[in-house]
Amino acid sequence: MKASLVIFAMLIAMLSTRAQSSPFDWAAYNAQVTSISAASMPSHLIFKIDTNGGTSCPAGTWLTYYGIGADSATQKDNIKVIYALLLTALATGKKIHVFNLDSATANCAVNAIHILNE
Repeated sequence: MKASLVIFAMLIAMLSTRAQSSPFDWAAYNAQVTSISAASMPSHLIFKIDTNGGTSCPAGTWLTYYGIGADSATQKDNIKVIYALLLTALATGKKIHVFNLDSATANCAVNAIHILNE
């Protein structure tokens, strides 16, 4: 049951992150999630990784994920899915790729997260 929930959370998270064809401003590859804070939910989610996120977001800096969606309810649901993805990565030790795809967002804002099966 527990393994099924982890797989389900990973699948939902992968399906809910948007694909981008444009170049990204920065990326952090093969990062470990070191901390997650749900205190700011449901408006946004903050977390830390062990890898630099560009030049302005060194390892251990709080990164922010804002929900993606057409309306507030959809964005809040998206944040819950990403919370499940990050919690899965933290609990299982799975690594993630983190991307900032939009130069208009704050320096340490994250637009996409991929969990790895490595």
